Amino acid sequence: MTHYRKSVRVSGGITEEATPVPIPNTEVKLFRADDTVPARVWESRTLPDLYQEPADSSAGSFYFKLNLPKKAPKIEPMLKQIKRRLKNYKKKGAFSDHLKPASVLIPAYEKDGVLYLLFTRRTDNVEHHKGQISFPGGMRDDGDADAAATALRETHEELGIAPEGIRILGELDDHVTVSGFNVTPIVGEISYPFALNICKEELSEVFSVPLEFLMKPSHCTTDFLLDEDGHKREFYVFQYGAYKIWGVTAGITRNFIDVIG
Repeated sequence: MTHYRKSVRVSGGITEEATPVPIPNTEVKLFRADDTVPARVWESRTLPDLYQEPADSSAGSFYFKLNLPKKAPKIEPMLKQIKRRLKNYKKKGAFSDHLKPASVLIPAYEKDGVLYLLFTRRTDNVEHHKGQISFPGGMRDDGDADAAATALRETHEELGIAPEGIRILGELDDHVTVSGFNVTPIVGEISYPFALNICKEELSEVFSVPLEFLMKPSHCTTDFLLDEDGHKREFYVFQYGAYKIWGVTAGITRNFIDVIG
């Protein structure tokens, strides 16, 4: 390898003495030069090939120009990106004072480098939205300081996750339900791992969906229902295996994806 321990010309103008190191998919151009002839391209190889003797290495000095692969752009951690986007987002507020105020928490957590959203399925014992998939939440109580306090209290009651284990990241647009609620979505990061103590009177199931799945455009479709007057009411749908996420919950999820995407 003595032929290759001459000066190494690296793209960007850096010149140094070096021993070639095998870097996958790195192109190396070899130049042969002497005192009278300008350097010219002598041979082009990939770095693993440098461990083989070139066809003509008997004379002159050799210079190696390393065209290193471009570094991939640094990806901002998703949770940091979500917090930044929500901080700068101007949400659409309440639609009417006649609607009942309510809040839900969009619980996000990271496990093994994958970000998930937590969803619940309501039982048939609850007053509203029986058997439907939803985020933890409910109607505001007089003792709740704000929408976030409502979401944290309801999450604690339904899932057993204490408010101290949730970091609020921001708010999304308010949504109106057919049952007369003005719902404020609160995005919160749950510290993982966490233990659940599910309120079985209100919830029949809790499950998680990878955020990456929800962010794929092909996984969000639309459907419609006809109301009592025959008017068409369209809504978003996310089908995750056997779970059909639709209605206001799907609308909130879509709003979340649009804001952070």
